[in-house]
Amino acid sequence: MNTLFTELSSRISGISGGKISHRLLPVCCFLLVCVSVIFTLVDSSLSRQCFFIAGYIALVVVCLNIRHFRHFLTSVSLMLLLLALVKVVWFLVFYGDAAIANMYNSHMQAGKRLLFVVLIMACLTKYRHFLPEKTWLLKAVFWLAFLLTSVIGVIQVARGMDRIEFHNTRATDASYMYSCISLTLAFLLLSRESLRGYVLAFAVFLSSYWLVLHTGTRSAIALHPIIFLVCLLFNSRSRYKFRIVLAAVLAMVCLMFTFKGEVTERVRSTSNDLSVYLKSEGNDATSLGTRLAMWQVGLAVFAQHPWGMSTEQRFVWMSRYVDQHGTDKSALDYAMVHLHDESIETASLQGIIGLIVLWGLYLVVLRQSIRQRNTLLLLTLLCLVGYGLTDVLLISREQTIFFGLMITLSCLYAPRGPVQGQTEE
Repeated sequence: MNTLFTELSSRISGISGGKISHRLLPVCCFLLVCVSVIFTLVDSSLSRQCFFIAGYIALVVVCLNIRHFRHFLTSVSLMLLLLALVKVVWFLVFYGDAAIANMYNSHMQAGKRLLFVVLIMACLTKYRHFLPEKTWLLKAVFWLAFLLTSVIGVIQVARGMDRIEFHNTRATDASYMYSCISLTLAFLLLSRESLRGYVLAFAVFLSSYWLVLHTGTRSAIALHPIIFLVCLLFNSRSRYKFRIVLAAVLAMVCLMFTFKGEVTERVRSTSNDLSVYLKSEGNDATSLGTRLAMWQVGLAVFAQHPWGMSTEQRFVWMSRYVDQHGTDKSALDYAMVHLHDESIETASLQGIIGLIVLWGLYLVVLRQSIRQRNTLLLLTLLCLVGYGLTDVLLISREQTIFFGLMITLSCLYAPRGPVQGQTEE
């Protein structure tokens, strides 16, 4: 038996030292990642399948070459790994006696997906010299993703859909991912700082903002242009930088006037929600009012239980809080789902450890994006943090995969010369 295992090990080592695992498998993993991103809002099932196949390929590559992966973790992938472990360990601690009944807990599944993201990032980072180095490939990926998704959105607008959702089940989730896809394409087009690039980038931005307006997602409507302007300032080295930004602002204002009715309706709705929240002290449910109530009670949960609790324990505690104070009753509507804020959701369940790891991920990604002048990484972070202020992205099935792969691709490909070509050990 020992002889058999020795023979198998030697054969596996032979395979791992050959061209198949060193060249073919990482390239296949990378191509599957690209397909997953392209079909994120076109065919979510295909996108997930490509992601998991890429993850298993990455696992095989890591296992076959484990001796060469002693230092494969960058600071970004390390923080993603810690976040995955926090979610998985939290699940095992609070649901250990009922693990089977709660096996599909959203945090547990998110932890598993993040582990796959770490494996993919490790594989592609280690063998990045086998991957295509031209940014045209990344442009092609996001052109396809943008065009396919935009066509679906235009068709849904033409059919009179109130809030377009592309081929996602939620308009809010779809707006976050579409915003990130379109802004990524815009800045890939800006990478050469040519007149043609600027014209195309502005066309992508304006057309995407038109579709974002039709998703009816207030946070995306507000943050999409802000993220674009921030990254435009960060990205451009041109002496005409501020003229370019001014042109972008004017174009955005013109677009908002063109769709004044839709924008005014969302502003009126927001004002009405806030008024109802203040008058009812959070007891009457509205879109914004419910969020404000959940944030208020969620912070109270964290203050009293800084080391975390299960979702069921949180609901019980929130119910007692509402009964005792007579306010924020609407917070209970989604208490068993999530609290519509990434940080508050994490703090109320995974406690201070989870919050430190989450914010640590944000800070590490911010540091690397500034250090390498990596606009794509900064853009992904701004989408993740900005949209995470009013929603929980890192427990959503599609968004955990999408933003994990966006961080991976942004770390692999830096479109701005030698400064971004550095790798972080």
